Amino acid sequence: MVEFNKDILLKSNVVVHCDTLEKAKNLIEWAKTIGFLCNFHDNNYYDIWEEDSCYSFREDRVGSISYYRVKEYTIIEYEEVILNKTYKQGDIVLAKRDDFETQAIYYGEINGKYAVDFNGTSCMIVDSVEILPTYTKKEAKQKVSKLFANPKDVSSDKVRKIIDRISL
Repeated sequence: MVEFNKDILLKSNVVVHCDTLEKAKNLIEWAKTIGFLCNFHDNNYYDIWEEDSCYSFREDRVGSISYYRVKEYTIIEYEEVILNKTYKQGDIVLAKRDDFETQAIYYGEINGKYAVDFNGTSCMIVDSVEILPTYTKKEAKQKVSKLFANPKDVSSDKVRKIIDRISL
């Protein structure tokens, strides 16, 4: 079972964004096992907000990411609260070094640093990596469609980030 950072989850004005049903179920199942009593144990409400679902353990609430943005909450991605992350070669990751970050393919750990391939031909050593979820073609199509529903938010970079995360 995936373990999560309880200290972050219980902070005031912090919510966890779960963009897939599987993530929502994992997070809530973990909460049950450690004794969190919350209103969304039996119903994760994912069917209401779908990929915009956010969970507040401190306030025992579920809502949409847009609501929590308006209320100026800190929105933490599901992957950011996972403890004891394990990476395997070939995972798509967000690689970070100093002020630079890029999407890359994970290769392995070397003396506390991480080896990644960021353009298909070059290996780079970075300070940290975070798993980026991959999408099925259907999920990617839904995300791109949602972007185009609000044309002022569309950019080639946003579309490219979605397309690059399609699992083949």
